[in-house]
Amino acid sequence: MEKNQDKMEEDNNNSNPNANIDFGPADLLQEFKSAVANYIKTSLNLPAEINAEELFPMIEAPKDLTKADLCVPMPRLFAFTKQKKLTYTQDAFAKALSPSTFTPDNLITSFTLSTADPVKEFGRTFLNFKINKIHLMSTLLPLIYRLQDKWGNSNIGANKTVVIEYSSPNIAKPFHAGHLRSAIIGNFLRNIHKALGYKVVGMNYLGDWGKQYGLLAIGYGKYGNEEQLVARPIRHLYDVYVAINKDGEIENLTDKVKTLESENNQLKKELAALKNPVSTEPAASTPAAATPATATPATTAAPAVAPSTEAAAPATGEKKEQANKKGNDKKNKKEQNKKEANNKNANNANNAKTNNAAATAKKPQAKKETENEYGDDGAMEEDKSKESGKSVHDKAREYFKRMEDGDKAALELWKRFRDLSIKEYIKLYDRLNVEFDVYDGESLQHDKTADVMQQLRDHNLLTTDQGAQVIDLTKEKLGHVVVQKKDGATLYISRDIAAAISRYNTYHFDKMIYVVGTPQSLHFQQLFAILGKLDYSWSKQCQHVNFGSILGMSTRKGTVKFLEEILEEAQKTMEQKIKSNSEKSGEIEDVHETADIVGMSTVIVQDLSARRIRDYEFSWDRCTRSEGDTGPYLQYAHARLMSIERKNEEAVDVKKVMGGGQNVEWERLVENEAGALVMKMVMYPEVLRQAAEGAEAVTLLGWMWELTHAISAAHRVLIVKGKEEELRKGRAVLLWCARITLMNAMKMLGLKPLERM
Repeated sequence: MEKNQDKMEEDNNNSNPNANIDFGPADLLQEFKSAVANYIKTSLNLPAEINAEELFPMIEAPKDLTKADLCVPMPRLFAFTKQKKLTYTQDAFAKALSPSTFTPDNLITSFTLSTADPVKEFGRTFLNFKINKIHLMSTLLPLIYRLQDKWGNSNIGANKTVVIEYSSPNIAKPFHAGHLRSAIIGNFLRNIHKALGYKVVGMNYLGDWGKQYGLLAIGYGKYGNEEQLVARPIRHLYDVYVAINKDGEIENLTDKVKTLESENNQLKKELAALKNPVSTEPAASTPAAATPATATPATTAAPAVAPSTEAAAPATGEKKEQANKKGNDKKNKKEQNKKEANNKNANNANNAKTNNAAATAKKPQAKKETENEYGDDGAMEEDKSKESGKSVHDKAREYFKRMEDGDKAALELWKRFRDLSIKEYIKLYDRLNVEFDVYDGESLQHDKTADVMQQLRDHNLLTTDQGAQVIDLTKEKLGHVVVQKKDGATLYISRDIAAAISRYNTYHFDKMIYVVGTPQSLHFQQLFAILGKLDYSWSKQCQHVNFGSILGMSTRKGTVKFLEEILEEAQKTMEQKIKSNSEKSGEIEDVHETADIVGMSTVIVQDLSARRIRDYEFSWDRCTRSEGDTGPYLQYAHARLMSIERKNEEAVDVKKVMGGGQNVEWERLVENEAGALVMKMVMYPEVLRQAAEGAEAVTLLGWMWELTHAISAAHRVLIVKGKEEELRKGRAVLLWCARITLMNAMKMLGLKPLERM
């Protein structure tokens, strides 16, 4: 752990990964946009103080590239002139922008309108421009060849550091769907920020501290198996955890049964007393018994009254009524007290408390995504003894207290569980092509929480409620936050505060991103608010990138959602599909490994195909198709281009053509399919920037579908083999550059592009 952090500190002192690389123009379409903007400015006779660059945001790429390469919505342009206080009517505006006034040049080859009558159909009219794609090719394709795997990258993030926390599973718990989404989205953000020139710290913040480790240790002592622990640590520790929790539940139910039996026996006694009342008449030897005028009738069940000095006196007239009333009052009070006690016991037995006594009177404190949405808990079940079994959980608390106090034996066992779990996690991450720079964890923040509590006191942020330390965020509409329990134990939010402060002190980040599920939005709002109240100005640089849930992601047998099993099923499904085509499978060197890569692609692409904030239904059938917008289709598109290159190697050696400075006659690439493909390729750098700004992989993925469709259309038409040399060279270079573009985009998503499939 420390070595990893030291290495990252050293790496962050180095220059960014894109330093000293000339990426060419930030926007390769800029000169074309300038030409469009200048034409509009001239046609509308816009004032000189309006720069052409102000029109750039309105110049966009249309969805249908057969009609235009660049377009401008007329209503949006009209609104812009109104903002500039210009007094055009719609009629005059539409007439000024008539194609009849346009003259083609070496950048813009044509200008048309999308409607026949722009005056009547003003709201639906677009200005459509076709650009000189031969000119674009002569600039773009040599640039792609020069940059190759750096094509699309930039230095936007130069000299800036971003910390990204993602995946963050809980040790000894299943790596489930929630961690999967966090890992995939976080890995994408890590890749794309590196491409944009940021110094990136990809961090896996493990849930590796809390009372659950005491519970796990107690369970391992009873149910542990050394052989199974070494072979499958995460699965075995999960089984142990389930078993010891079951013991706790049995103890709890046993206690409930005993309580109910005791209450039942008491009720039986009370019922018997009612059926067989004890007489309150004085004994025969007592003089008062001889007073017939005041004797209680034998048929009346009078309350029993404890002996007193008053009882020894004659119970006549008013005194007897008072005595009877007093006896009734005492019995009623006794029964009321007993009823209240029974109600209290019942409430205690039925209400599972998930926080300390102070928290029960407050708005529930948000927990980490994995604690809440999927049933894990990084600081899990810290106060559930009444629900899960007092004896087992008391022992677990005692064991965890030993850990907090630095007990060597307790910490050694905890460290072993942790190290074995991390080792197995790394195997899963390797399969998913997910990388981290640092493995951090709650355990590393434990010794820093005392300083956090002192800072909170110094800023007068703490109030005491039933012994617990609470922060009032009601003015921010974020409720009350418990940061320390009445026994002195800290909670997850306390350790998160310590972690954030530690990260800033270590990395001096410009941005820190937490990739955690949407149910934890309140937790991060509270965290950022508390950091702000501690006067950490960098709290404004913290961002919660949230995401929805995966629905229906289980194995076909419907068993527990272990990620390993899901990945195995994806691999087996794709291996069967590959083997079903004996001709293609015979060309693949390692069918098993190829199937595994395609299987991982199915899972990753399925996840990133939806906007991250949405829940989505996982579909095995949909995500394993080789056609349509799926992971296998992306792999097929890349492998198809590799196959074309292999077949055309003798006809055209792209490296000799481009690397050797041979002349390429780009004007030969006149086909519409060639032009459409180039227009998709040139958008790649801008799409990367947009995807990073919105933290949305679907922005990139949506463009990739359009790119692969353009590739599919182009390679059917742009035949290389058997054509004349100059035509062969241009077409081969174009398809080669298309593959490089697709390959780079696939790597951004975390995919491993295949050469054969």
